[in-house]
Amino acid sequence: MELDKVELLWLEVSAQCGCGEPLARGEQVGFEPTAKELLCLWCLADLRAGRPRPARRAPRPDTSGAVAGAAALPAPAPSMPSDPWAGTSVPAMPADPWAASPAPAMPEDPWARPVAQDPAGSPTAYLPPRQRRSGPGTASTLIVAVLLVALAVLGIPRLIARGAAVNGTGPGAQSAFGDIAMGAPITPVAPSGSGLAEPPVPADARSTRLSPSPTKRSSSTAYTFLRTTASGLPVAFDPCRPIHLVVNTDESPRGGEELIKEAAAEVSAATGLVLTVDGRTTEAPTISRPSIDEKLYGNRWAPVLVAWTHDSANAELVGPVVGIGGPAMAPYRSAADMHYVTGTVLLDAPAFDHILDEPDGRVIARSIVMHELGHLVGLGHVADQRQLMFASMVGQTGFGDGDLEGLRQVGSGPCFNG
Repeated sequence: MELDKVELLWLEVSAQCGCGEPLARGEQVGFEPTAKELLCLWCLADLRAGRPRPARRAPRPDTSGAVAGAAALPAPAPSMPSDPWAGTSVPAMPADPWAASPAPAMPEDPWARPVAQDPAGSPTAYLPPRQRRSGPGTASTLIVAVLLVALAVLGIPRLIARGAAVNGTGPGAQSAFGDIAMGAPITPVAPSGSGLAEPPVPADARSTRLSPSPTKRSSSTAYTFLRTTASGLPVAFDPCRPIHLVVNTDESPRGGEELIKEAAAEVSAATGLVLTVDGRTTEAPTISRPSIDEKLYGNRWAPVLVAWTHDSANAELVGPVVGIGGPAMAPYRSAADMHYVTGTVLLDAPAFDHILDEPDGRVIARSIVMHELGHLVGLGHVADQRQLMFASMVGQTGFGDGDLEGLRQVGSGPCFNG
């Protein structure tokens, strides 16, 4: 049990502690993300004090009006069995009050028509956004029930810590919603020496940059790259070709398309790369996708897939993670040929629904998308909490000095049209 990773949550449904004690809706509990285990405050207090967890608790004394502490705890009982969940079942989710509500109509242009239809007429089907949890094959788990709730502090060190808003523009990103974790970036890998032929150079490619490289504004070194060449330069996208993005909006929260467009514009400005959002796609949300998909997109590098999805469909989003993203490389024969040609960004739609309900939710939501697009163009996580590429949302409202310098560098690569 790693106590430094334990999150404190308010339950949205009734559940059961790892020691067998029932947990009521609205009760504060701990969530350990590695074991995906819920723990009552009594168990947490025992763990912090070095005492063994009991197999089952005795009835709790009345502690109303007092903060639970070591002095109020009953004597330790026998050690906890190896499988605290054996014989138990995950409680059902409460009825979805939105289930009967029709999904809002989408604007007709440019989002109303898919970018590419499956010629066989068999695109992957998804439930409407507000009904995605109620149909067959989409049953929610206990983790989803407690995922996005207000957090409180009980003195337990946490991997994700809240902090003051930085960058000083717009409303602060502090929120009663709580702390938000970004997933590990998708690691870009391509086979060296591959005989796979590259698709033809697209008509919108140029022999020179499409947009000027941004001016160096900072000497900050608070940035990392997902991959570098032997000379230490970042592997990057071709600045002489647009980076086309398509969006699977089947699970989109309200205003999801605008969030993606705004975040793409921020990354374009910071890198000098041209990110262009083409519209909708029927492609299923997954990180295991080919770099060329002729059935959907023709003989070209597949556009970047940005997909609104949820953790039942994508295990990468289980727990407090709200997004994951990264690029995909072209096959290469030498380090000089290494460059990105497409990529994937997956965003947890239920998480964004909760975030957008907050007073500053839109600022937070846009910053999360910017973070994932930062991974897409080649940035990794950093240890500096003032940067948006920190692994958690701790009050950032935009790119920091280190982020901007890293983005400038990943946008300054060579052309690959030759």
